[in-house]
Amino acid sequence: MTRRVVVIGGGISGLAAAYRLAQSTQAVEVRLYEASERLGGVIATDLSHGVVLEGGPDSFLRRKPEALELAQELGLGGEIMGLNPHVKGSYIFHRGHFHDIPQGVRAGVPTRLD
Repeated sequence: MTRRVVVIGGGISGLAAAYRLAQSTQAVEVRLYEASERLGGVIATDLSHGVVLEGGPDSFLRRKPEALELAQELGLGGEIMGLNPHVKGSYIFHRGHFHDIPQGVRAGVPTRLD
């Protein structure tokens, strides 16, 4: 008997769920529905002003081994880029300009309230 599963949303969670279901040893028919024109949700890579910009909730954090393992399993391991060693720190790109991240913010989360 084939199970039918619908995955709503083609962001990283929906894509990972659909992939794992498709890899199942059981007979599963997977349908994925996404409202936007592209998959990936809010995760995106863009090139602007000669700089690679990563967007998303966590973008891609190499310290999360599950994400790295999945990328390698999908044959995307060679596409992963490390940080540019010539860039010191992180910045926010807003209205065409780079801005320093305010003091007291780590990984986009305030660590103190001033």
